[in-house]
Amino acid sequence: NLSTDQQTLVDNASWDIAFDISSQQTAGVFMNESAGLIQGQSAPRLKVYDAKVNAFSNTPVLDTFTKYELLNKELSWKNDGAFNVLRNASNPFDFGWGMYNPAQQSVQGTKVFVLEKRNGTYLKFMITLLTGEGYTFTYANLDGSNSVTKSFKKADYAGKPLVYYSFDSEKFIPVYPNYRVDLMYQRYVTQLFDVSTNTYINYT
Repeated sequence: NLSTDQQTLVDNASWDIAFDISSQQTAGVFMNESAGLIQGQSAPRLKVYDAKVNAFSNTPVLDTFTKYELLNKELSWKNDGAFNVLRNASNPFDFGWGMYNPAQQSVQGTKVFVLEKRNGTYLKFMITLLTGEGYTFTYANLDGSNSVTKSFKKADYAGKPLVYYSFDSEKFIPVYPNYRVDLMYQRYVTQLFDVSTNTYINYT
């Protein structure tokens, strides 16, 4: 905060995903693209993939989904998280991870994702519902074991634009401070074209 010199330091790996609650019209869900450092080199970071399965009960196939890594968009935080990028831009009801149902005034989950945690293990993940009150999401091992379902109410985080969650602690993390924020610094991943290999590389 520029006027009070208050600052908050947040560990790069303290959270994994963040849910946009800044307005009733947003349904952005983001992944943490930051990574720590090990002897000056970037440590493994969280990765998000399109699971390429039609239902949460199905088991994603490792060699199939790892070809479809998803990243947050760089230009906006409004509905442009990694979990939103698969949406059909010509359909205003499509939020990527789910579809808005006008009759029920909610976004209902339609897409399954795979998360590769920093330790190399995998989870399948689905945001199942967003209502005016809050979000519900579920995740499990790829074979469906150790399933966890979590919900939160937006009202419990009033005044904060994002709600953060950690899969390691299975808790919502108080990342955003209680004072007004003017500047925020964080690592992110951008795609750069490598002329020598004629491919794109993900650069932190």
